[in-house]
Parts: sequence; structure tokens; C-alpha cells
Amino acid sequence: MELARLVSPHDQPGKDDDLRKISGVQISGNVITNAFAAIQIVQASAVVNGNASVDDGGVGFVDSGGPVALGGTNVIVTKNVFRNKNRGALLIGALDSEFEFPRTDGPAGLLFAIVTGNDFSGNGTGLNMDLRGAFPLSGEPGNLIAVIEDNRFSNSETGVGILSQQCYFTDVCSAGAPGSSVDALLINNDLRETTTTARFQFNLDTFDSNFDLVDTGVVVKGSKIRVRTVRTPLGQFAYNNAGGGNTLIVDGVTYTGTR
Repeated sequence: MELARLVSPHDQPGKDDDLRKISGVQISGNVITNAFAAIQIVQASAVVNGNASVDDGGVGFVDSGGPVALGGTNVIVTKNVFRNKNRGALLIGALDSEFEFPRTDGPAGLLFAIVTGNDFSGNGTGLNMDLRGAFPLSGEPGNLIAVIEDNRFSNSETGVGILSQQCYFTDVCSAGAPGSSVDALLINNDLRETTTTARFQFNLDTFDSNFDLVDTGVVVKGSKIRVRTVRTPLGQFAYNNAGGGNTLIVDGVTYTGTR
């Protein structure tokens, strides 16, 4: 059994800690099995290239961006194969946690992602992009800017999802939080034979004991989803923007209510 590849900075004593950042990480050419999350990156700028995980599992690739109070991170994800997962890949705008390091790779709380030429087909959801930080200790916003190009999402239940679902523990869910945003450009992606091409929602979910998502009943406010598509037809995509106070714009059209 091969364990998940994990990149996560941990605080080390020393007067130069305030200048520390994790950047220039490259994860390439790995075949990973028997892992709930095959590759996980936390608060680190990285290139993830040519990796594969195709056995049944939770998620192929997870990246949490820079701390909301400090700086941003960048990730390039290219030519990977993550199939047969609950989620092929998961991008989280910011990780607001106790273990925070300064960044100089972008504005505070920003994850900038370039995702090209990957095979995310045959998953529950091919790619999720999320508004909230994983552990929203401060309630500050996180932001995700993503360019998604030439990827395969076919034969998945949902091709692309942008969901406010990082409320992992119900005691940190709060109505009206966090005012985060996702701005995604989808270019020439394969969404054929997906049950739902895209799904957008602003209500918070948490995990049950079986790691299935359960709606907490909490709706965020002040959050924004902006999506532009080029040669990536979404058709009758699904959305839940019934709570009000949020913005959903897809190819210049604003959507409210549910579908």
C-alpha cells in the first residue's frame, strides 16, 4: 500500500519563521493506490504533473490555498489521471488554519490554479472548486481563480462543481459567512456523458460518519461565483442560489433561485 503524498508546512522554532514560505514543490510521475486522498497540498505553491490514481477512493487531488491573513499560493495541475473517485480533484480557495505561513505568491487568501490536460473522467464529481476555507477559524474570505482547460470530465455524475461545502465541523458553521469568491474560466473541456455538467450552490455541507455530504441548513451570504466558458457547453446545469445575498454569474447571465 502506498500512502498519500502530502505537502504540509509545520511550524518550526526559529526567529526566521516569519519569512518562511513553501514554494517550488513538484510532484510528478507517481502511481498512488489505497489512499483516501491520493495527493494533498496544503498552503504550498506546486506543480503536480503526470500522476495517477485510478482505484476506488475519496479524492484524487486536493489543494488548499494560502492563509486568508497572509498570502496566496499557485498550483499547476497537468496531465494527471484521477478516476473512480468521489471527486477527481478538489480546489479550496484558502485554508484558514492555526498553521499559517507568510506567502509572496499572491494576494492574501488566494489560490490561483491552472488545470490543464487532466483525465478526471468516471468520478462522482470530476472537479470541485470551493468557496470556503477548510477550517474557517477567522470567518475571513478565501478566493479561488482557476483556468480549467482541455480536461476530461466525461462519464461522471457531475462534471464541474462549485460548492460552499467546507463546513467540515458543524460548530464552525455560521450563517452569512464567509463572503468568498470563485472566478473560473473553462476552455475546451470534455463534459460528454455526465449526468449533470455543472453544479453551483451556496449552502454549507458537512461530512457524516460515512464521509457523505449532509446539508447543514446554513447558507452563506456575500459570496460570488463567476464562470466563463469557451467550447465547454454546460447546457442545463444545476444551481442553488435561493438563499439570497450571493452572486452567481455564468457567461454573463445572473442566476437566482434553484434549478
